[in-house]
Amino acid sequence: MLIHDAKPDFCLKLGTLFLGMFLLAGCAWDEGYEGSDGSRGSLSQAMKASASGSAEPLHVSSSSDSHASASADTEASVAATASSGSGGVKSEENPRRDFRFTSLLDVEYSAPFNGEFQNITRFTIAPLCLENDRYCLGPFLSVDAMGLKPGTLPDNAIENATMLEAGMLGRYYLNHTHNFISPYFSGSLSAQLLGWDYRNPVYTSDGHKITSDSLTGMGVYAGFGVTFYRSSHVTLFGEAGVGGTIFNQVTTEGFNNDTFHDFGYVSVKAGLSVKF
Repeated sequence: MLIHDAKPDFCLKLGTLFLGMFLLAGCAWDEGYEGSDGSRGSLSQAMKASASGSAEPLHVSSSSDSHASASADTEASVAATASSGSGGVKSEENPRRDFRFTSLLDVEYSAPFNGEFQNITRFTIAPLCLENDRYCLGPFLSVDAMGLKPGTLPDNAIENATMLEAGMLGRYYLNHTHNFISPYFSGSLSAQLLGWDYRNPVYTSDGHKITSDSLTGMGVYAGFGVTFYRSSHVTLFGEAGVGGTIFNQVTTEGFNNDTFHDFGYVSVKAGLSVKF
């Protein structure tokens, strides 16, 4: 997928990274608890009960099942095709084509276009990426602090909103390693888990007391950035981009999601990479 002259040992390393990624992403998608089909009612009902502090069990109306029928089966596929023209091979200081391991660390600030979130602060680590003269690819983990819009139902009903992400990221560099400034395009695809605590317990009609909940989703991102003196062992980079999140239709505790909507965002990030 990356370059036509990839060596067999690189393909083996890349296959191992993809296998590890799928195992990581699978941890974020569980089968849910009792009532995970949305039979406990809507998420907005649960949040209203939490905001008011009511200890009354939630009453489930028959119409609540209509939301569960629109379950979000999202299948995303990202294909990047790189071709190198070989009409006449020009020797350009014989740039390096061998891969080596790189770790990426960054902090990102995002401003959503829509939805219930006002801002997102994301901390990301990509512990083991493969990088060469033109490409970088590897798995990543993120922890996102989700800032809610003041005055909204979620702001009144929940606290400690946090999102966990596990996914794959990639870069395509526009010039060679020996340049002082290297611009690049980037992209990522991730499985997401949004979790929160209710300000007051929610009591369901089946006798359960619920104090926290979560919602799965998928995220996609594309950006453009620059990194400085990429041939050194420690380098700095900055990046700007756009992305979005698609949420599932039922929470882990079995409430139909009629509260958290899919959203897009713009973001800026800064970080460092360490080669070894």
